[in-house]
Amino acid sequence: MARTPELLAIIPARGGSKGIPRKNLADLGGLPLLAWSIRTALACRNVTRVVVSTDDREIAEVARTYGAETPSLRPAEIADDRAPLQPVVQDLLGRLRAQGYAPDAYCLFLPTSPFRDPGVCSRLLDKILDGLDAVISVKRADVSGLGAGPFSLRPIGYLSAHSLWPRTGESYAHVVSDPRELLDIDEPADLELARALVQKDARNPRRG
Repeated sequence: MARTPELLAIIPARGGSKGIPRKNLADLGGLPLLAWSIRTALACRNVTRVVVSTDDREIAEVARTYGAETPSLRPAEIADDRAPLQPVVQDLLGRLRAQGYAPDAYCLFLPTSPFRDPGVCSRLLDKILDGLDAVISVKRADVSGLGAGPFSLRPIGYLSAHSLWPRTGESYAHVVSDPRELLDIDEPADLELARALVQKDARNPRRG
């Protein structure tokens, strides 16, 4: 019987933030902001493990409350607002390998993008498991500033995934166009907009 590929979901959630203090724990619809990404990752049918990388003990405790793992705290030197994501990922993967765990691929869910469709995410992650080396999410950006193009594609925090056993050199870019899914919570106004959207959903639930 073929082995089920190990697909690790990584959610980076440091304790410090400038625009919104303690942003990853900010309330959104009765849940910490972080919990939205954890729930999405857990709902993806092909994700086998969900781990939060954080330098903050309270965030680690909240992450575990909502079903994620926090095997160890992130070192302070890669926990400030200038730290790029790649060292964070490599630090976590190294720690997990030291514990005997070596995934086939990993995906990143940034907690500042709370509105994702687990079904869409699962289909994107299938592309990694089917042989692509990378999947990224992007948005169209008007480089002219005039609203009429030309456009470039810029990576966003909705989802990115990478094989740890590169095979083809091929990648796929998923263009996100839904304004809700494009919402990136960085400033208080972004959080208020997200709260308004959640309240609107509560007043007008979708019918199945």
